[in-house]
Amino acid sequence: MLRPTLAAVALALLASCGDDDPPLETTPQAELCGAPGPFHLLPLAPDERVGADPQSIAALGERLLFIAGTGERRISPAAGPQPEHTRVYSVGRCGEDPLVVADDLEKVFVHPRWPERVLGCPLASDDLVRIDLSGASEPTLLARDACNAFVTEHGLLSYNYTGDSFTAADFHPLLDPDGPYFGPPIEVVAPLKVRNSSASRIALRADEVLLVEDGGDLVSIALPDLGRTVLQSGVVLIAASADARYLLYQLGPATGDDPYNPIGDINLLDRSTHVSTPVGTGTLGHCFPCFPAPGLARVDLVAPEQHQRLITLPDFQFIDAPAGQKLVARLPDGRWFSHAEPGTNTYVIDLPAGSTRLVSSRYGLQRALGSDHVDLLLLSRSHAPQKSAPLVRYFFDDRQPQTLAEQANVHAMVRADDRVLTMRHVDAAWLGELTLVDPDTREVTRIDDHVIANSYLAPWHLPDDPDTLVYAVVDGERTGVWLARPTTRD
Repeated sequence: MLRPTLAAVALALLASCGDDDPPLETTPQAELCGAPGPFHLLPLAPDERVGADPQSIAALGERLLFIAGTGERRISPAAGPQPEHTRVYSVGRCGEDPLVVADDLEKVFVHPRWPERVLGCPLASDDLVRIDLSGASEPTLLARDACNAFVTEHGLLSYNYTGDSFTAADFHPLLDPDGPYFGPPIEVVAPLKVRNSSASRIALRADEVLLVEDGGDLVSIALPDLGRTVLQSGVVLIAASADARYLLYQLGPATGDDPYNPIGDINLLDRSTHVSTPVGTGTLGHCFPCFPAPGLARVDLVAPEQHQRLITLPDFQFIDAPAGQKLVARLPDGRWFSHAEPGTNTYVIDLPAGSTRLVSSRYGLQRALGSDHVDLLLLSRSHAPQKSAPLVRYFFDDRQPQTLAEQANVHAMVRADDRVLTMRHVDAAWLGELTLVDPDTREVTRIDDHVIANSYLAPWHLPDDPDTLVYAVVDGERTGVWLARPTTRD
C-alpha cells in the first residue's frame, strides 16, 4: 500500500507544478531565535487571518503587535479579504508571553509624538484609541473620528468627509500631552464643496488650517486660538508646501471644460517675505504633488502650449519642461525622470541642456528609482496580485536592460542586495508562494507558501531589522505570523 501512495503524491506534485514550473529550492535561512529560520512567531487558529494593512503590525520596545481575526470582509475589489472580527495580539521578539490586548480594532501604530503609547482605530468607527498593553482594560477613547488625523503641537486636525463631496475640518485641542487626552472636536471649517482632491480648498498644516471660503477668500486659521487672517481674495484652488511657507493659489474666474480642474491665473506666495509671483495660466488640479521635492514647486500650464513649469525655491527661477512630458522625480545629478503624456514612454531629461533620452517604451509600474536606473514591472494596467510579469531594470546610460525577475507581482520589492522579494502563484484566496530571486542568475528560491498576498511587502519587517521578514500564513497548523531571515548574498 505504501508504494502506490507515494506514486500518487509524486504525480499530484508534478501536476500542480507543471512541466515548466518545477518545485523550488528553499531559500537558505540564517538563525532566528536560536534555530534556523523560518520561525513561527505567533501561532493562530486555522480559521484566523492576519490583517493585510501595513498598520496591522506595530512594535513598542520588545513587544510586537499584530491584528488577526476570523470571518471575511472586502474593503474594495482591489484588496484581498480582511478579518471581520479581530484581536490585537502582543508577543515578544521571539514569541514570548503572547497576549490578547484588544478586540475589534482595524489599525495599530505608534506615533513619534507619543513613543511610549500604542494607538489604534476600531473596526466600527474612525475613532482614535489608546491600547492597554497589559490587556487588563478596554482601549481608551482619545478622540472621535480622528483615526487619520494630523498630529500637531496643539492637538489633532482631521478632515471630516461627507457622502456628497463636501469636506469640513475639525480641531481636537490637546489637553494633556502625556495621556494623550484631547478635548471635544471644534469645527474649524464648515462643510464646503470640494473641487479637486489634489489641489483643493482646505490644507491642514502644523499650526494652522488654510482654506478657500465660498466667497473666494484664502484665509489662515491659526491654532490653537483659531484666529482668522485673510491672505488673498478671489481664489479658486490652493496647494501648500509641507511647511506652509509657500502657497500656490489659482485665481478666478475659472474657465475650461472640466469643472474639477478649472483653468485660471496661478500665483506663488512666499509667506516669509509676503511676495507673490505670477506663475502662468493653468490648473492646480493636475500638479499633484505640487511641491515634488524640497526647493521646488510645480504647476501645469496651458499657454502658449500645455506643459509643466518648475519654480525653484526660494529664488523663484522658472524651468519649463518639454511639452507632453510629466516630470516624476529629480535624479541626484539634476536630471529628471519623466513620463510622456499620453503614452507609455519613460525618459530622462536634462532641462538645462535641453536633451531628452528614451529609457523605455514599455508600460510599467515603477517599483524603484535609483540614481542610474528605474525598475519597472511590465504589467498590464490590471494590478491584481494574482498577475505576474517581468521586473526589468532600465538604465539611464547605454547599458542594456536587465531582467531582475521573470515572474514578479505588484507587491514585489527590490531588496538592498538587489534580490527581488515577490509573491508567485497567488490564488483566489489571495495566498501564494513568497520567493526570492537572484537578479544575476534569475534563480528563484522559496521562502514559504500559503502566504497572505494582499499586502505590500516593504513594510513587513522587524522595525529595527529590515533584513528579517515578517509574513503571515494560512495553512492549518502552520497558520500565524512567521519570521524569515535569508542568508546574505554571495
